[in-house]
Amino acid sequence: MLGTLWNNPLTRSAAARIEKGHNKLLGIRRTMRLAKTLSKVRNASAWRVRRELYDDHVDRLLAENGPVGSDTIELRDGWAVDHSKSLPHLERLIADAQEIIKERGGVFRGGGERSFFQQILTDEHVARYPSILDFATSNAILAPVMRYMKTVPTLSVSKPLGVRLAESDARLAPPDQRGYAESQLFHRDYHDDPMVYVVVALRDVTRQSGPFSILPASASRTVTEKLRYGSRGVPYRLTDDAVYSAVDRSALFEFACPAGSVLFVDSSACFHYGSRDAIIPRYLMMYAYVSVCRTDFGDLLRPECERPVTDDSARTRRAKYPVGPNDSRLRRLVLDRHAT
Repeated sequence: MLGTLWNNPLTRSAAARIEKGHNKLLGIRRTMRLAKTLSKVRNASAWRVRRELYDDHVDRLLAENGPVGSDTIELRDGWAVDHSKSLPHLERLIADAQEIIKERGGVFRGGGERSFFQQILTDEHVARYPSILDFATSNAILAPVMRYMKTVPTLSVSKPLGVRLAESDARLAPPDQRGYAESQLFHRDYHDDPMVYVVVALRDVTRQSGPFSILPASASRTVTEKLRYGSRGVPYRLTDDAVYSAVDRSALFEFACPAGSVLFVDSSACFHYGSRDAIIPRYLMMYAYVSVCRTDFGDLLRPECERPVTDDSARTRRAKYPVGPNDSRLRRLVLDRHAT
């Protein structure tokens, strides 16, 4: 009965109305609480299984998944950076990404108000280059992500896509754009709480590449409290003037770094922006880890595609990630939100 109610056209219509305009109807915080509550009812079994696996069996899951190695990455104040360039599969990932950039980069592919930031990866690339998912499911990445989220997460198949090769290039912006827009402005993601982005610099990122920039969680809480961010009537995107009226600009961290650097960040806890004035094109591989009970209506409004996405027709959905018969249980859980 619950499945029928969830998939009812009226339910989808109501969810779309609530989510419209970045949850403008009820406000972000109320919408997130509502979506989480409904998702926990619908996905109660999967939620319980993944929490129990993390609480009671995480060491075994990691051991079955591959070499544990030294576990030194820890998200503090909502973020962490690894500059070692030694993470598993990283070298292969960067090399394969250059081939994709050569094939797909530098070409305007639409994108409306966010054409300055476009996703150039297709499902065919994910299948062609195993390094993409090998990196995302390695213990060196999953251990700190799970430790922070306190559950076994899954790669998002909805907005934001769980795996993106993001190209930022000022030349792709609308010619009539004045000032910063959309994700170039400060915001906190509302798709899940917590949720973790793992961001890989595929080429050197400088100040001229529009670096991904964040306010740590403590500073972001100050902004949230002072500006009542998330309340009904408060904008989702905030200007620099608004944010820096609440905290000092020195709190900002810019992910301007050499290729091979990896950022871990809870994008629901940390205000962030990027792609500003990207005179030198910026290329990032971005992985979005969420729980099976999201704080938006993505599972309802943007389900998995039935077939792999091989073009630019679906930017907010992805087919199920490929799972092999010999994959570990942990890898299967991360790649398939329906796995148990």
